[in-house]
Amino acid sequence: MASVEVLDRTGNALPAKYFKLMSLQPAFDSVSRQYVRITPMDSDLDGSAALYRVDGVELGTARLAFTAKAPGKLLVTSNKQDIQV
Repeated sequence: MASVEVLDRTGNALPAKYFKLMSLQPAFDSVSRQYVRITPMDSDLDGSAALYRVDGVELGTARLAFTAKAPGKLLVTSNKQDIQV
């Protein structure tokens, strides 16, 4: 399972209820897609984290990042995290 929080400029977590507005989604490179499958789970909209189920499909290392973009704003990308399958 992967848990994702989006932080504002001051480091405070944004409420999960805003994640749909900012199109929060996982981002893989084309090679990483063959190693893992990621599925959104129901998240607590009163909380500050989005939950995703991560399933290994094939042995290897996947690089996972998340992107968010509010309407009319720049695309923001997290640091990439390696997932060893």
